[in-house]
Amino acid sequence: MSSVILCGDTMQEGRRYLTWCVKRSKGIRLVRPSENLVRAYLKKSGNALKSMEVNAKAGILEWAVSASYYAKYFSVYALLSKIGVKCEIHDCTIALFNHLFIDGVSPQLVQELQTFQLNWFARRLLSGQR
Repeated sequence: MSSVILCGDTMQEGRRYLTWCVKRSKGIRLVRPSENLVRAYLKKSGNALKSMEVNAKAGILEWAVSASYYAKYFSVYALLSKIGVKCEIHDCTIALFNHLFIDGVSPQLVQELQTFQLNWFARRLLSGQR
């Protein structure tokens, strides 16, 4: 069974977690900034918003919430692509976003992203998926 590593609550724990993220093969990497990726991820974000609206109107709330998460996540990923950062681990992406933009980001947004990830992981564990 895999363990859950979440973003730290204190600045020191957050830095330790980011260090862990950098050491992962799919973790935080510096890459060449890409306007093509920025546009692609912003388009994906917009599509996720449309999906959220369609699912919400149809009363399919689980998918509406998932689409809401991805709309936010793709926007964050677009921003990181703009500054030349790649990360394929969602929790690490969220932690880095929080670290880099802590003064300009709503704590509620970071909390929503973290809560969604934790709930997703818990559902996978309960269903026997790894």
